[in-house]
Amino acid sequence: MEIYIDLFFLFNIIMDAIIIISTSILLKRKTSIIRIIFASFIGGVSSVFLFTSLNMIFIEAASIIIIVLIAFGYRDVRYLLKNIFYMYILSVLLGG
Repeated sequence: MEIYIDLFFLFNIIMDAIIIISTSILLKRKTSIIRIIFASFIGGVSSVFLFTSLNMIFIEAASIIIIVLIAFGYRDVRYLLKNIFYMYILSVLLGG
């Protein structure tokens, strides 16, 4: 099976943007389009690294924390954990 890395990267950027926007709507968080684009780009880059690394769980956990911090910022631990939880749940529901 052939995997085109550029299409995979682009698809992940789009899916990350949809998930970030969905999370911000669901939790009523205010975020700018620049933050959404930058966080989606980081998500796309981290998805490409999943093919090269053996420690996929660490990369996935670290990338979702970084994406949430970029997209929504940091207020306190509860705010961060709630954002991560909703991002993860939406990622499973929308992305499979």
